[in-house]
Amino acid sequence: MTHELRILPPEVHSPHRTTLKAVLSTAADRKIHQYMDIESTGNVDIDEDDLADAWCIFFIHKMMETGGEFSVTGPGCLSRSLLVNLDRYAEAWNRWMPETFHRITIRSSAMRDDSTVPQREEAISCFSGGLDACFTAYRHRKGLAGPQALNLTACVMFQGADIAESNQEHFDKAFSKANELLEDIGIRQFYRLRTNFREMGMDYEMTYHTMLMGGMRVFTSRFGYFMAGSEGSYDSFSYPWASNPITDHYLGSHSKEAVTDGMGYDRTEKAAVVAQWDKAMSLLRCCWEGEDASGNCGICTKCRLTIMNFMAMGVPRDRIACMPRNAMNEDISQIQFNRPFRVLYAQEILKHAKANGLGKEPWVTTLERRLAEKDLPPTGMGSKIRRLFQRS
Repeated sequence: MTHELRILPPEVHSPHRTTLKAVLSTAADRKIHQYMDIESTGNVDIDEDDLADAWCIFFIHKMMETGGEFSVTGPGCLSRSLLVNLDRYAEAWNRWMPETFHRITIRSSAMRDDSTVPQREEAISCFSGGLDACFTAYRHRKGLAGPQALNLTACVMFQGADIAESNQEHFDKAFSKANELLEDIGIRQFYRLRTNFREMGMDYEMTYHTMLMGGMRVFTSRFGYFMAGSEGSYDSFSYPWASNPITDHYLGSHSKEAVTDGMGYDRTEKAAVVAQWDKAMSLLRCCWEGEDASGNCGICTKCRLTIMNFMAMGVPRDRIACMPRNAMNEDISQIQFNRPFRVLYAQEILKHAKANGLGKEPWVTTLERRLAEKDLPPTGMGSKIRRLFQRS
């Protein structure tokens, strides 16, 4: 059963705005229309030859949901090294979630051997203004990444990710804050990319990373590295999850490397680095539950945990100016530890707070008591490995 991924020619509205479109047509006559509308104060340089690579990454989970063979048509050539990597990517996800994601075959009449294509030195990164994004941008621009340092010269913010595609007012405000942060560290090229990715109706927590990597992949005329900040550290990741150290690198190719940055740090350790950046302490945005999506509510679980990430590393509360209120003891006691990653983040905070001599602080003792109140869901790789061997 053959399906089609049809890529349409770019719609160039001006040097500063281009719209990309593609349609996934299944053998059952279902058509899934997707777009990426890209704007920038600078030029929007799209490499039309790489559109096939970008859209295959973007649609990979929807193709796996459908299963079967896919023919890629329209502008662009599919890179052989990416085709191999996407096949490995699909293998892994099929093993993890066989009832949801199926093996697929991707074919294109326009293939290119990219084994001799030189890799460009510049990097582009996702940037939402959150803790992970700020950590990645700051450490690469300030020479804090050691041998991993990349020449980060541009960033992109996705409208349709944590801020709804239709919420133009809040996205514009969040984009303005993020742009101010990037200008503070010398990044002048900042793209906004609006997409209807969520309309595909997939589990966002399992699929969002392909939206980010597929979206950035269209900017290949300058960049050899496509970077996203990690959500967790090597010793805490869970799978299946959209971004993980097992499959993320399969979303790159020979000369276009997909980089998940910062997995050697947990969120509290990242906060210690970001605390060196005064502008971020005023403008960082991590909240997705508040009424105003352009800022932080200060009372949701993520806001409370982020405040404690900084405080656990000895950052005074009054320096966390991006948050409108304190994580008081009564707020901590109200946190719902009903998801494993929340428990994990809180445990990391507690560990660092005690290591930094803050174990007797009222907020620390309240957090410790809250974590001990009931049995907690297992977290991280250790518990998954133990369960695997218990079943064998």
